[in-house]
Amino acid sequence: MDILDRLLGHNSTAFRQLLELSRGLSEEQLDRKFPIGLGSVRATIHHILESFEWWTDLMLGKARRKLAEDAMTLGGLEARFEKVSAELAEVARRKQREGKLDEHWAARPPEQEETHDYGNTVVHALTHAAHHRAQWMFLLKQLGVEGIPTAQALRWEARPKDVAGTQPGTSLGG
Repeated sequence: MDILDRLLGHNSTAFRQLLELSRGLSEEQLDRKFPIGLGSVRATIHHILESFEWWTDLMLGKARRKLAEDAMTLGGLEARFEKVSAELAEVARRKQREGKLDEHWAARPPEQEETHDYGNTVVHALTHAAHHRAQWMFLLKQLGVEGIPTAQALRWEARPKDVAGTQPGTSLGG
């Protein structure tokens, strides 16, 4: 397993664990405002996904995606995560295979002259998500949710392996 597999796998597992814990919340709890970050569990999840969607679409040269009607329900948020995390992993792994993680691409219209390299963009998307997952964990704690897992990558790496050698519940294939 290389560093990219570790980063993508940890991100996927951590997101899914917090989403599972969030399923027990009422609609009011999902939207309850707190004086941190985006303010609510739902807004935080949406922000993480919106960022993944934004950066992934830009790297793929696609138009900004349109959200489905149910995009803000827990089911809709989960569907968005499954789709965008697979797309982000695919573009990151493809650029890695091609030896192009250091290749620059135009992040904005050419007249703005803003470029990023693919590798740094992937790292940015994943560390940005980690920052907001920490806020999500805080929000869950404020709402009285128990069993909030540690977000440490070392703990994730130490989890029992399945017969294929990967952590259960991760998307490390490919």
